[in-house]
Amino acid sequence: APQTQNIYQPPPQTDTAANNQIPYGQQPAQQPPNQNSVQPLPPQRSKLHNLHRLLRILGIGGSLNMVVGEIWGMTLHRIPLEEDVVRCYIIGFSVIILLNEIELSQMLRDSPVLSNWIPRGFLYSFVGIVGLVMNDIGNDQYFENRMRKYNNYYNNQSAYTFVIPTTEQACEAYIRFGSFFMFFFGVFYSILGVMRIQVFAKRQKEVYKQNLAAYNQHYGLADSAGCLV
Repeated sequence: APQTQNIYQPPPQTDTAANNQIPYGQQPAQQPPNQNSVQPLPPQRSKLHNLHRLLRILGIGGSLNMVVGEIWGMTLHRIPLEEDVVRCYIIGFSVIILLNEIELSQMLRDSPVLSNWIPRGFLYSFVGIVGLVMNDIGNDQYFENRMRKYNNYYNNQSAYTFVIPTTEQACEAYIRFGSFFMFFFGVFYSILGVMRIQVFAKRQKEVYKQNLAAYNQHYGLADSAGCLV
């Protein structure tokens, strides 16, 4: 297990007036600034901490892809009501994933399902597999709603078909990509949870936050990443 770092401490300050024993009533002479004093570097994130931040960024991107893909598919043409309801569920769960990765809601941070990486990964992979099942948004519409066929010049009895890419095909490909990404991302999350990577990453994150707060208190604002600390 990684060693816990100590909280950052500023260098001690000496009382020059007491050392020089200045008589009562006299003002101490102003000391020239020490040119050799260098402000220490701010605390740095560990590798596990950076891995956690990368996972959060990927989770935010994956959830946004799911929301955009499902809304795009629902706006192309009318689909059955049951599929609309399932797609609304996918959008709702994707929004929950987005808020969970941003860590804006205390309720989500304290949730026993979303706070642990193992059930969180199962939820993410479930959303991805449902999105993959709901990938088909309807019958593909080609040019004038029919397949274009051209006779083969070498054999008049055979024909070959040109498939024209459409907006629906592009939307289905987008949903398929986002769903595959969310599924494998959830599986990876669960594997990291089984390996107890979350415990070490969370511990190092708390140490970094404490070191950063102590550094900012004595030297001013150093690094602020907002919700992605």
